[in-house]
Amino acid sequence: MTRSSRKIEHIQHALGTGQLDLHGFDDVRIVHNCLPGVDVENVQINTSIGGLDLSSPIIINAMTGGAEQTLHINKQLAILSKEKGLAMAVGSQMAALKDPSVIQSYRVVREENPTG
Repeated sequence: MTRSSRKIEHIQHALGTGQLDLHGFDDVRIVHNCLPGVDVENVQINTSIGGLDLSSPIIINAMTGGAEQTLHINKQLAILSKEKGLAMAVGSQMAALKDPSVIQSYRVVREENPTG
């Protein structure tokens, strides 16, 4: 199995499970712990990490680089991360080192969101 085909399998799995609402959050239980006197309007979730000022501690994690077919997905995720003030990781770029034809699937992230 090539790296590119493995990347495509990752995308197909994510799309397949996402359509079935299998996101893993059904296993999470949140225990209510009321904070009297705290106004939800005054709660700030923005954060700073590694010199990045982010709107929230949410990071779009690596998965989609490394196949020509995933360039569009990474571009859209990079645009989203820029618009929403989120960080985005591209992960291991070994695929691009071994196959230069997939470099743009990583490079597009920095092009669309140079500070994210």
